[in-house]
Amino acid sequence: VTKPFDMPELVARVRMVLRRARQSLDANPLTRLPGNSSIQTRIEEALRRGAPLAVLYCDLNNFKAYNDAYGYAAGDRALVETARAVAEAVAAAGDPAADFVGHIGGDDFIVATVPERMEALAAEICRRVDAVVPSLYKEEDRARGRLLSKDRQGAETEFPLMSVAVG
Repeated sequence: VTKPFDMPELVARVRMVLRRARQSLDANPLTRLPGNSSIQTRIEEALRRGAPLAVLYCDLNNFKAYNDAYGYAAGDRALVETARAVAEAVAAAGDPAADFVGHIGGDDFIVATVPERMEALAAEICRRVDAVVPSLYKEEDRARGRLLSKDRQGAETEFPLMSVAVG
């Protein structure tokens, strides 16, 4: 800001820089999506305004089996691809300027939108995640439509390929 400066403009710019810094610190290091603090702030702001709000909770089904069988690097790739699919779904079927995508952690994501867009967004998220999931598996698992891995008790078990649940 050059002198002379307008005090309201200076205050607005400082607030913007501080908000960006907080968001940057809160971002999930893997997906770069806003994390829990930003998610909480966004939802609290909508509730405080009394604005219509729909929160979509997105969870990858069978992610643990996939991560156990393929390893953490592949699991990270699955999370990055899921984050991309969710963000692209919002860009395609939502309002990118108004809707919010966040990464709670692990295989859990949030989309904050308005009730009018929630069903279309949920359907688009499912469609896009379902489209990318097969590319994450080896050919033999894709062909079988299942993954052989161990359950929580250590027994060999067949798990369906990953899918997304949106509630």
